[in-house]
Amino acid sequence: MMKLLFTVKGKVQGVGYRKFVKYAAISNHIIGAVRNLDNGDVEVFADGDQENINSFFKEISNPGIANITSITKHEEGCEGYSESWIEYGENFILC
Repeated sequence: MMKLLFTVKGKVQGVGYRKFVKYAAISNHIIGAVRNLDNGDVEVFADGDQENINSFFKEISNPGIANITSITKHEEGCEGYSESWIEYGENFILC
């Protein structure tokens, strides 16, 4: 299993990107969370096997509804959760 944090930059707020990420996660068997940041970016936490994470990353990189300028991947644990996260996945683990 892998745990990664993605920081997504561009026009990603106010366009339905978080909901898109949620459904991409479900279809790729990823558990995790997504939230808006004050600076206009979106953070995505993903937990799953490497093949599913790779498929999920490809999907969230080309949403069609947002104008993404960059996505930074960070290997990350479960630090930093708060109520501002939208949780997804049947077995979401709140750390």
